[in-house]
Parts: sequence; C-alpha cells; structure tokens
Amino acid sequence: MLDHVSVFSKSGLVLWSRTMAKLKGDPVDDLVKNVLLEERGGTNVATTEWYTLR
Repeated sequence: MLDHVSVFSKSGLVLWSRTMAKLKGDPVDDLVKNVLLEERGGTNVATTEWYTLR
C-alpha cells in the first residue's frame, strides 16, 4: 500500500509531497537524514521502524 509520496532534491529539499494515510512517526525525515544526507545513494531500500522506503 502506498501511504506517502515525496519528491526530493539531492540536498534533501522536499519538492512535492502527498499523504494518502496518517503515518506513524516521521519516516520521511528519517529517509532524508539517514540515506540522502549520508549519500548512501547506492541503496534502493531504507527500512525504518514501521515502513520500508524506496
């Protein structure tokens, strides 16, 4: 199920965002902090406590 869609710049700036369901926690911030800003760009999947982000 698709709960949230965001479009980011390489620096982590959110260009567009749409939420289809209420999210537990803040997985978008976790993705920006832990994957995009650390430049782990070779990874296609990031997993948080509740979500799998692609």
